[in-house]
Amino acid sequence: MAESELAEYQRALRVWERMLAMEMDALQRSNLLRRIGNGCLEILEHKNDLEVCRRAIDAYEEALQFYAPESYPALRARVLRGLGSAYSSLADLADRRRSLSRAVSFWEEALGFFAAASFPEDHAAIQNELSGAYRKLAELESRRDNAKLAIAAALAALSIYRSKDQLLDCAAAQLNLAGAYLILAQAAGYAADQADGCRKAMAACREALAAYAQDRYPARYAAAKNRLAIAYLALSQVEEREENCRNALFACREALSGISREEQPLAYAALKNSLGNAYLALAKEAEAR
Repeated sequence: MAESELAEYQRALRVWERMLAMEMDALQRSNLLRRIGNGCLEILEHKNDLEVCRRAIDAYEEALQFYAPESYPALRARVLRGLGSAYSSLADLADRRRSLSRAVSFWEEALGFFAAASFPEDHAAIQNELSGAYRKLAELESRRDNAKLAIAAALAALSIYRSKDQLLDCAAAQLNLAGAYLILAQAAGYAADQADGCRKAMAACREALAAYAQDRYPARYAAAKNRLAIAYLALSQVEEREENCRNALFACREALSGISREEQPLAYAALKNSLGNAYLALAKEAEAR
């Protein structure tokens, strides 16, 4: 979003906030609150902000009190979807476990309306968001169970995206799938299961990379390469240690050649961390000989 668009949403939000003081019926107020929530989400697309997250949540939750499922099922479902997004943004700033759990709860309820047959694109988008949330929850608790839920949600999204030939959406879902397979691999109790999970993660990463041209999507390309590097490092723990460490090094170096620390600081830092881990693993391998 351009700075000018962000400023427009911020101005609109201030107007809508002032309008809440006007006299109106319950439906009008709920529609205005829903608009405020939607405006907050647009702002959050540009920059995650704790105050904006909480304003979105407050607006949506007040609107939801009026949108009964039997009277306004479509409006209720859209508010539920918005609440999931707002709590997902909040999870990056505060109350991570609780916020992710709330996001999952709202998105799961929204899927009751956004059925795959009737609303395939909405259904797929929510499933992909669910996959990301379950994957993040798996890093905090119930690793295997949440990773499996993340995998199921990503596959559900992919079944729709593939049928509609939506390459970039497929790539995003593949990255969630790769992350979930990695968590499952790292939680595996047997070497064979860990290797299987790593290989599935690598396959998903390669699918994503096929859509992310490095010159057009440098940050996404870097994220996919970083996840691929992590999968190689995890695989190196159970087989072909030196070869897989070197594959991880190559993936990191290739991705780093296309991004800068100034323009993509988070992606750059993640790749540097993986690069360091690969060098450390190689050094340990050399010492063990």
